[in-house]
Order: sequence, then structure tokens, then C-alpha cells
Amino acid sequence: MKACVFFIFQLLPWIAWVGDWALRWTEGSEALQIAFVMFVFPVIMNAIQYYIVDSFIKDRPGEGEGFERVATEDDGEGEEYSPERESVDEEAVKKGGIKTKELREEEEADARGVESSGSSAR
Repeated sequence: MKACVFFIFQLLPWIAWVGDWALRWTEGSEALQIAFVMFVFPVIMNAIQYYIVDSFIKDRPGEGEGFERVATEDDGEGEEYSPERESVDEEAVKKGGIKTKELREEEEADARGVESSGSSAR
């Protein structure tokens, strides 16, 4: 971090003037300057950093609407389901923990105690 700040000051020597300008309203009150520089400004910057990082985490590719986690028997971790992956064969479904639309409908029907139409023997 200190190296980055050093290089920024080397590349943009006028940036120190910006800091002086930003703190001009606190002149005459050393306690206010210290409070602003050591507390208020870092809290604002941390809040902005939190918002940016949180936005990246929420927008991870491959997750979102239309996906669900399905646990596998091997490792207990899930694999994503996507409507575009409907053409998965039965063996891949059993090994990888991927659920096709038909299997999910069958499970829902079994949970309700109703035989689904077009169900095949497992």
C-alpha cells in the first residue's frame, strides 16, 4: 500500500495540493484535522471498498436466477443447475448430482405422493 502511494505521488506531484485543498476547511483546528484524517475519511473509504467488493461477490458469473445448488454423493458439494443443461444423460445425473427438469418434477411429485406422468423406472 505504501509503495502504491509513493508511486502515485511520484506520478502525480500535484496530488498533495488536492489534499491541502480538501482539508482547507479544517485549518485552525488541529483536533478536527486529526479526526477527519484518522477517522472520518478512512471510514468513508472502507464503506466504499465494502460496497465495491460486495458488488463483485454478488455478481459472480454462473450464479443467479435459474440456478440451484444440488449436493453430490461424493463430496457433498453442489453443482450448478441451469435450464440450458436439460440434455444431460441419466448417468451424468447420477454421478454429478445434476438434476434435469424432469427429475426435479418427479421428485416433487414423489414428495406429494403423486405419480408423475411419463415417469420411468429408476
